[in-house]
Amino acid sequence: SISKKVFFFFFYRNDFIARTLHEAYQTRALRNNETQDFIRHWLMEFKIGDKIEISRIEGEGYSVKVIDKDGRFKNLADIGTGSAQIVLLLLKVSIILSTRQTEAVLLVIEEPEQNMHPNYQSLLADLFFAMQQKGIKLLVETHSEYLIRRSQVIVAKLCSEMHYTQEELDKKNPF
Repeated sequence: SISKKVFFFFFYRNDFIARTLHEAYQTRALRNNETQDFIRHWLMEFKIGDKIEISRIEGEGYSVKVIDKDGRFKNLADIGTGSAQIVLLLLKVSIILSTRQTEAVLLVIEEPEQNMHPNYQSLLADLFFAMQQKGIKLLVETHSEYLIRRSQVIVAKLCSEMHYTQEELDKKNPF
């Protein structure tokens, strides 16, 4: 779950957010052009902002800002919980992509739809499909009918475009 803090101490080993920020900062994940484009696209799709900036403060921890296209920023603590969850997920994806660990990682996501508007729950399916297209393996546990229905639409569209038989679909279904 996401916590509403402005400052994350990196020596708190049980704080998933602090560990993720530390890893993103250390790997310079947000400086990779491919990763930046992916994150920027999804931040804009979810209407969260334009980019993410992680600042290291006094060797103690990190702060996270979401910056819009006009340069205005909000701390992670000042955006909605659902938006903060998306930012954290995008940070994790940036680490995986920038370190080229797509084959070695299975990303397990539990109830990503929490605190999200139904439109954004549907949009999660598109994000998960894009992540899968980048080679990231996912295991998602959800109760969201919106996410499930959107994944069905994506699969139907893929079947139509690729002219899959049922046997091919059983092997190539991204969900």
